[in-house]
Amino acid sequence: MLPRLVQVAPNVIRLVMDETTVVFSYETPLALCAPGIGWVVNRDCTEYSRTSAKHRTQLGLKERPHLAEALFTTLVESALALDTTRPGSADVLVRLYTEGQTRHVA
Repeated sequence: MLPRLVQVAPNVIRLVMDETTVVFSYETPLALCAPGIGWVVNRDCTEYSRTSAKHRTQLGLKERPHLAEALFTTLVESALALDTTRPGSADVLVRLYTEGQTRHVA
């Protein structure tokens, strides 16, 4: 299935790829939803951008886990590169998420 772009609100785009979704606030990845992980939010973009923080709240993502930008970026890049039609591909994201959470505990 081809990825789809969905305009959610002004300056908010949702990139939908099979079961994985990346939400962008302007050009910045704001949130990711993937099988085995659920919704996670890029902590750094909401700390430094009032508009991204507003978009996060409008989308109901304020209470979702917020990840450091390095881990969040790794998950988004991996999600974009995965062939989600292959069995077990979502396991890669779950492993990266679990390992990243262990390394990035504050």
